Amino acid sequence: MTIPTVVTLEQARSHLNMPPSMGSPDPADADLQIKIDAATQLVCEYIADRNPADLVWIAEIESWGVAGSPVVAPPALIQAAVLFQFGELVRFRGDEREGPLRDPYSSLSPFVESILRRYHDLVVA
Repeated sequence: MTIPTVVTLEQARSHLNMPPSMGSPDPADADLQIKIDAATQLVCEYIADRNPADLVWIAEIESWGVAGSPVVAPPALIQAAVLFQFGELVRFRGDEREGPLRDPYSSLSPFVESILRRYHDLVVA
């Protein structure tokens, strides 16, 4: 699956109430972009997980984007889910000395899962 770009760096900075980058690349931008990409991958893989695989749905997910031609805007809930997961990745970097251990790279936050419930194919055992 090709992971689309559904959130821009500017949107992510705005979500965290960070000022926009000024002039030359901000050293923090590369780290933020990695976290945006990881959050997007986590969200897209979660909603694409169907049994059997739904190739039409995967193609629709891959068509989303905030850049390119033509621009196919992702649903607002998908963008919100990516931004919330991105916030988790920024907040819980893995070097916290206090509080519960969190691993936002191995699973989505419960809040994000709740947002994505309507897009996720439930598995029945």
